[in-house]
Amino acid sequence: MTISAAVRGTPLNDGVDNTVFTMVDAGTPTASRLLLAFVTSRSAGDSLAADTFTGYGLTWTSLGGHDRDSGNVHMEVYGALTGGSPTSVDPVATWSATRTGCHIHIVEVTLTNYGATPADCVADQGGGVRLAKSSVTGTATSISFTLVSASNSANRPIAHASHGGAVEVTDPATNWTELTDGSMTSPINNVETQWRSDVFDTAVSASWVTAANRFGVALELIDTQPVGGSSGTDPFGMTGFFGS
Repeated sequence: MTISAAVRGTPLNDGVDNTVFTMVDAGTPTASRLLLAFVTSRSAGDSLAADTFTGYGLTWTSLGGHDRDSGNVHMEVYGALTGGSPTSVDPVATWSATRTGCHIHIVEVTLTNYGATPADCVADQGGGVRLAKSSVTGTATSISFTLVSASNSANRPIAHASHGGAVEVTDPATNWTELTDGSMTSPINNVETQWRSDVFDTAVSASWVTAANRFGVALELIDTQPVGGSSGTDPFGMTGFFGS
């Protein structure tokens, strides 16, 4: 089995001021999968992750977040393992203070096998950080940043980018497959999810027509866990005995 990725439900792109945002999914995730939720929101005064993120009867874990250089726009990535019995309860992001718009885009990922937690399913980008993050300022018609080299050639990259400017489509990088592409009109914001299925690629990029503030994140999906878990510790506690 190799890694595969598919959109889960109907991505939410909601420009209405609210504290609670719900993504509609007329179905139930597949058992024994990794779910990644990319949640992007903005407000008049701060950049914050959701106070809570729930859905499908699962336990969600933050894998990290990123702020745009201006405009109080925040992107948070949540992960969940579906286990044996996910439910059909729709995903919900909740804040204590009003957000002026929210995107919720969820991807269902199939791996050869899984770690004990969502964080075990994505590679460390250095210092325990799971997200590769853009580092850009000002406006432009594209974004580019990099992941660290793959820890295994079977692993695959997935990325999520956001930009303002005008309501328009976002073009993925060459040889990458776009999974989601959504916009909201008030305030104007666009987001896009893409991944590369054939090889691992450290170079992440996306482009569009109208120059805008932008930012993005990327993760390395781990196809096969080392024997004994991501730490390389075997069932008898002998670190490195089965490799790393």
